[in-house]
Amino acid sequence: MLVTCTLKEVHNSLSRLIKQEIGRLDKRVTAIEHLVAKNTTTKKQEVPKPPVRKEVRLTYNLLKESEDSDFRGYDVSPSVAFTHERNKAITKKLIDVVKAGNKEFSSKDIRNAAYTYYKSLGKEHRAKSSGKYDETVVTKKRRERFNRKVTQRCTEFLKLSYAEEDRKKREKVLIPEMISSDESDHDEQGKSVFSVKELRWRSDRVNNFFVKLDDSVDKRKLDQAIRQSKARKRGKKVSTRSPPISAPKWSLK
Repeated sequence: MLVTCTLKEVHNSLSRLIKQEIGRLDKRVTAIEHLVAKNTTTKKQEVPKPPVRKEVRLTYNLLKESEDSDFRGYDVSPSVAFTHERNKAITKKLIDVVKAGNKEFSSKDIRNAAYTYYKSLGKEHRAKSSGKYDETVVTKKRRERFNRKVTQRCTEFLKLSYAEEDRKKREKVLIPEMISSDESDHDEQGKSVFSVKELRWRSDRVNNFFVKLDDSVDKRKLDQAIRQSKARKRGKKVSTRSPPISAPKWSLK
């Protein structure tokens, strides 16, 4: 007996077979992903919280400066790992001392903070060995000043009153790419100042906006803080940075 099938029946039959095969493949992929996740041993290093990091660094330096202590500090030689026996002993000592005075810090948090400081000490050691330590310190301080300036301006902006449309417009220029960098210098009287590198492409409207924010920041400072802080003066050097792609038209000359 001859059996005949219509085109529609053939199509339906193939569709069922394809769906069954896709279902089997999905199960295999899920099983493989589960196995990989279960056997993966590399984990991203957790970033320690600032209070823990500060406490660990303070404790580390106090122990190292103590005359009665046998605390020699980390061996940050390139050939010695953080998990080396000597370094493990240093970490254990830090955990014991820090936890004794700060019950809220867990051993895991302290260990993470210790590892962060260990890496920082290693970078410092390599910079000194290569003769570039002074340059590294200067660069680090400059970066910290820059980040502090960005944070201060953003914080002050939130405290000032602007119309909604004007606020949205100004928010677009409160980004690091729009803020001038500086470097240590001296003025005509020999007084230490921060020499600001000019961004020639930045408009006067943005310059005036930033001056207003900086003046507002200074007004909130204590008189002593203002006296102790270095002045920022426009320097002779021009920044080589290009304007950011996201810069609105009104922010450019």
